[in-house]
Amino acid sequence: MIRNLLFSLGLIVALNVSATGDKNQTSSTKLIVKDAVTQELLPGVAIKIDNAKETLYTDLNGEVTINAIIGLKYDVSINYIGYKSENIRIEGGSEKVSIGLKP
Repeated sequence: MIRNLLFSLGLIVALNVSATGDKNQTSSTKLIVKDAVTQELLPGVAIKIDNAKETLYTDLNGEVTINAIIGLKYDVSINYIGYKSENIRIEGGSEKVSIGLKP
């Protein structure tokens, strides 16, 4: 299921690039979500990218990969039951972004 969601997100980005004729490159950005206190990895965290129709979820290692256009900024909402929601901005091309959620 996560693979299908990631494929769909990548396809949407690819279609946007080809439709506009831009030669922007995409890269994979890995988000790693942990408990801010214990540093425990959190599986099943909901990751919503602004303007995307689908929600992604972290895997058993607390990770999710997003295909993003290098240089563009994306607003990302992170939600997990029992934790405070976080809203962050990431830039396409970042290799790894670590997020600590507070209980």
